[in-house]
Amino acid sequence: MTLIFCISHMYVPATLSIIAKGDDRYCIYTDLKSIHTFFSKMYPDIVVFYDKPVHSSNVLMSIIFDSARAKRNMKEVFDRLKIDKLIFFHEGDGTRANWLIRRLFKRQNAHVVYCPVQRTFDFETKWVEVWSLKKLLLRLYNFVIWNFWSHYYLYLNDVHLVMDKSFFDRTHSTEMQIEISQTDVVGQINLHLLPESKYPLSGIVWIENTLRFTSTKWSEQSYVDVVNSITSALADRRIFFKGHPDMAVKYGVENEMKEIPSFIPGNLLVSRFCCYIGVISALLYEAADAGTLTISLLNLVDMDSNHRQELIAYLKSYNDSIFFPNSIDELYSIVHK
Repeated sequence: MTLIFCISHMYVPATLSIIAKGDDRYCIYTDLKSIHTFFSKMYPDIVVFYDKPVHSSNVLMSIIFDSARAKRNMKEVFDRLKIDKLIFFHEGDGTRANWLIRRLFKRQNAHVVYCPVQRTFDFETKWVEVWSLKKLLLRLYNFVIWNFWSHYYLYLNDVHLVMDKSFFDRTHSTEMQIEISQTDVVGQINLHLLPESKYPLSGIVWIENTLRFTSTKWSEQSYVDVVNSITSALADRRIFFKGHPDMAVKYGVENEMKEIPSFIPGNLLVSRFCCYIGVISALLYEAADAGTLTISLLNLVDMDSNHRQELIAYLKSYNDSIFFPNSIDELYSIVHK
């Protein structure tokens, strides 16, 4: 049996590709509820283990009891399974997963395979490492409790945990490149979750408004008015709502839209529908990258003008083919062209 470690939404396409093209028996490990739901719905016959995080307010209690609980749960499930092969995609965050990889390599002599879906770090570059008492204690925690050395690097103005090269050496990890076919991935999702009879290819996807995650001041009422106007103008088209996998928020008429199951990662569907409409979201430029018509409503929602220009520049820095209409009529014209 092959165990696949899928601990980020960016690893879902690779996991789907491996399962679709392989002829082995599979099980999946994840620490995200939405990924657990997604694969449980896609493949009811596959064991999908959800390593539910526990966040204790007491640090010492968390170190002693929460880690012991997590290890006990993993042992109960995976010591009963014969794991011949392990596939993982991550280079950093995956603390408990790393412990399980080490354990199954040692206990079951499993073949460990690393698939760099999106390689961020390499071990040859002299990255800027962050040193502080807190980071030193975290490194010690990772080693003593979870049995792997780690580093904390400064990358793109943020601090990232990265596994030390010794983890790959000690587990005899081999590297394997994987080709991901977007057509095959969408085909699998259509088969199990999105039949074209209910979700036609000509449908328009309304992306959840995530302005609440930004520092800009914006008018919720103006957004609701825009939603109502657009849905009225496009009443002849099927519009589907797509929310964040774990914390979707709806305003106004969005509650009346048929919803694409929130547990399906949006980046898997960028070429599945004909048009994406939203305010600000990574899904906008991901859909534009896939060649799908993409429209941002930033010019239609009342907000701070300086922040509006910053958000428009942010989206354009990723893809310059996104449309920013200045009126409902202009948006209507773009869609129907």
